[in-house]
Amino acid sequence: MARKVKDDEYAGKRNEILDVAQRLVYTRGYMQMSIQDILDELGISKGAFYHYFPSKQAVLEGIISRMGEQYFSVNLPRLRNASSALEKLQLLMRESNQWKGTHRNFLLALLEVWYHDDNAIVRHKTTLHSVSIMRPLIVEILEQGIREGSMAASSVAAATDVALSLMLGLSEAFAAQILNRIADGETRMKLTLDLTRSFTEAIAHALGLHNGSLELIDRESLEQWLLPGEKENQG
Repeated sequence: MARKVKDDEYAGKRNEILDVAQRLVYTRGYMQMSIQDILDELGISKGAFYHYFPSKQAVLEGIISRMGEQYFSVNLPRLRNASSALEKLQLLMRESNQWKGTHRNFLLALLEVWYHDDNAIVRHKTTLHSVSIMRPLIVEILEQGIREGSMAASSVAAATDVALSLMLGLSEAFAAQILNRIADGETRMKLTLDLTRSFTEAIAHALGLHNGSLELIDRESLEQWLLPGEKENQG
């Protein structure tokens, strides 16, 4: 019991630090936020802070990882309630897009920092963590799809790895267009639509799906990221 109390206390204090850091990232920006800002907000010492996080980059990693865990804790039960494998895959994509849309302002505030060279190791570690969560889920969906006859793969493990690599590739390409400061919104939108179409076809092929049966992200969701001013003016 004593051990559990200590674990709960540790997790609680760690989450307090992440709560403050996440708010400061949103209000000041990650680059402007300092460890001292967090200490001042919480009234703790540097020693206490370093007991939970060895660096500012580790705080960034903690924020992103926690957001992912919160997403999966909410959506995994709903995903498993879907009937067919294709419905589960579409729900996974749709809920992911909706969640990102809900947190769009915060994610935009983080995006440039996230892809900065200084955070390459943190980004890599977080990507590996996300893959470790996603991989068994895609395996489960693919195995069900094969049983149902809607999907096909000579190797479930290999097909899953290929599909995940393509999904990550699309995310990287999508982020690059959001961060593209040279091209105008319409140009970026056209390129992203073409990329999305090509990646979607490749993922469908990797999972043995018919072309046209899978939608990774709809045009309206893309416009919210690439043409935010236009969307707001229309609203």
